[in-house]
Amino acid sequence: MRSNIDAPPKISFNFAGLVTLNESFETGETIFSEGDTAETLMYIQRGFVKLSTTSKAYKEAIVDILGPCEFLGEGCLGSQNIRMRTATAIIPTALLVIKRSEMIRALHTDRALSYCFLSYLISRNIQLEEEFVDLECSAQT
Repeated sequence: MRSNIDAPPKISFNFAGLVTLNESFETGETIFSEGDTAETLMYIQRGFVKLSTTSKAYKEAIVDILGPCEFLGEGCLGSQNIRMRTATAIIPTALLVIKRSEMIRALHTDRALSYCFLSYLISRNIQLEEEFVDLECSAQT
C-alpha cells in the first residue's frame, strides 16, 4: 500500500528563535563533501542540491535531489559525526545553515518547530522507503 506522498510536505518553518547563517552557493559548488565533519544542517531557501556518494569503484551515484523547503545534513542530529554524502548546488542556491547544538536546543524548547521538523522527517522517510521498494520491484522484473 502506497502512502500517496509525492514529496515531503512543504511545511512552513519558523526559524525566528534560531541562530542561523545565510550562505549562497553557485552552480556546481560543493556545499559539503563525503567524509567532512557533520556539525550543521541546512534548510534550502532557494535552488536545488544534488546529494551523491562515490562507490568503491569510484563511480558517482546520485542519491537524491533536494529543493526549496527541504533540509540536508540532518543526520548530524543523530549519531552521524561525518557526512555520508556530497552535497552540490545544481543551480544558484541559498541555504540557512544551523549548528547542530542550536537546532537541538530549538527542538527542545519550541514545540511547534519540533512537530514540524518531525512531520517533515517522517514524510521524507516514507517517500524514501517507497522509492526503494519501487527500485527493488523494477529490478526484479
